[in-house]
Amino acid sequence: MVRCATTRTLQRRIRKAHDGIPLFSLSRSSDAGGANRTWKGRNVSVLKTLIVDDHAAVRNALRGLIEEEPGLECVGEAANGVLAMEAVQTLKPDLMFLDINMPERNGLEVLRLLRQDKNDVQIVILSNHTDIHYVDAAIRLGANAFVGKDSGFEVLLQAIQTIQTGDVFVDPATRPRTA
Repeated sequence: MVRCATTRTLQRRIRKAHDGIPLFSLSRSSDAGGANRTWKGRNVSVLKTLIVDDHAAVRNALRGLIEEEPGLECVGEAANGVLAMEAVQTLKPDLMFLDINMPERNGLEVLRLLRQDKNDVQIVILSNHTDIHYVDAAIRLGANAFVGKDSGFEVLLQAIQTIQTGDVFVDPATRPRTA
């Protein structure tokens, strides 16, 4: 089993069954290792990340990549928009990777509700829907970054670095190409 956090991890999993699919899990680390970073004006040893995607394979792959990156810690996952809202309120992540197309509440609706509630979690939209209309809608609703799922992890890391400075990041692969 792949673990989200580093060694000496106390892990607690909450699973809700919906058609036999695990929907929500939490992880807490007692090890505050990792590089110090400035995030939203404060020094943090790790950025607490939340992964929201309805595909378990995507969540597992992203969690594995986050585990290998110093300074990032996966504190939870959610498989739909309703559970994403609960997870944000419970876990208070610094950073959220959010899919658009999900059951029960789509990612754009989650984004809209979080910004309406003045929640300052940094949101990276990670989606197969890279049409410029989705990118534009996400940025207008308050996303900090938009990355296509077909982009590499390096692009996600670039997005994180960019939004740490207060800038918005849009994956170059999603930008309209000029003739």
